[in-house]
Amino acid sequence: MTAVRAAAIGSVIGAMSAVIVAIPLQYMMINGLRSYLDSITAVVLMIAVVALVLSESSPKKWGLAAALIVISGIMGCICMFSPVPYHGVIIDGTLLFPLLTGLFGIPVLISSPPDAEIPHQEDDDLHPVTSSVGLKGVLTGSIVGWFPGITATAGAAFTRMFVNEDKAERYIALVSSIGTAATVFALITLSVSGKGRTGTMVVVREILGDSIYGIGNGIFVLMLLSVAVASLIGYLATIRSGKMMARMISHVNIRKMNGAIIVLIVALVVAMTGVWGVFVLMISTLIGMIPISAGTGRVHLSGCLLVPVIFMQFGLDSLFLYL
Repeated sequence: MTAVRAAAIGSVIGAMSAVIVAIPLQYMMINGLRSYLDSITAVVLMIAVVALVLSESSPKKWGLAAALIVISGIMGCICMFSPVPYHGVIIDGTLLFPLLTGLFGIPVLISSPPDAEIPHQEDDDLHPVTSSVGLKGVLTGSIVGWFPGITATAGAAFTRMFVNEDKAERYIALVSSIGTAATVFALITLSVSGKGRTGTMVVVREILGDSIYGIGNGIFVLMLLSVAVASLIGYLATIRSGKMMARMISHVNIRKMNGAIIVLIVALVVAMTGVWGVFVLMISTLIGMIPISAGTGRVHLSGCLLVPVIFMQFGLDSLFLYL
């Protein structure tokens, strides 16, 4: 429950902090800041790559981190740019599903000890997070929300290079704060440039159309108020559902649960991406096992998004059409 509370508190602090600065930041974006940020996008993304490498503790791990970024980046480019003839059995999805699931999801399920047991969970009313996490979340979330390819976890790894968050619960709160603040800033990005940085923002754009554009217009303000209300409701729902899960989880057979999840994932991959999707899932799972066995951070696998975006910035994405 300490972890659940840290995530919930970090999220609500990040959301409220981002809502407060949203309209002033939108004004700055429309009046020149957007053009400047667009001009330095490639530089910021390359700095993010270097920051991910240097977030490791030794030169040996720097090399491994760089290799993971390159390998996952190549997989990302193939899935995004190459005309792979994949077709789902039921519906046509996207190869990003098996790619991201293989890199980040299945390796954790596979590497879980077969005899693992979750101990009895104690409820904890500890509030380990301060408002400073919200400030860090807003600063980093603004980068994550505007520049494509940078995830909340990558942003947190970058932040930790300058601000040490040695307590696990504060790091959880930081990642949660960045992710939620980035969602608010993605809304600002949509209102300024019309670009949907996330699937959610693409849907918002399709629903609202041009009505969201403009400094502090009614629709944009209403969306910000919706974020504030949803964050408060989300906080309460997270705490309540966390308590419920804490009571249940110690009675769950971890091995059977992980096996059932893997079977469900494979079935969904077949349903949405067919044989090629299963192939991508297998390769990306093997890549995803490397950080676990080598003892490095899995955040370097976010190169699957960073590298393709960098290629797009330099107009090199068309090279993969010939693979």
